Amino acid sequence: MLMMVAATVDAEGNSGYADLHWKVLTQSAAYLNDSMVKESISSDGLLNGNDECVKRFLG
Repeated sequence: MLMMVAATVDAEGNSGYADLHWKVLTQSAAYLNDSMVKESISSDGLLNGNDECVKRFLG
């Protein structure tokens, strides 16, 4: 939702649409921010250094 509003504002060249929905946008942004902090994990758990695909990609 936030990305679509950002695209609309960019395409129209003004923030009128975002201004109309500012309360919901700020609530959504706060929810995403809080969720990201709680669910963050280290990248070590995502990338296995012994994985051949990772080795080829990282060089």
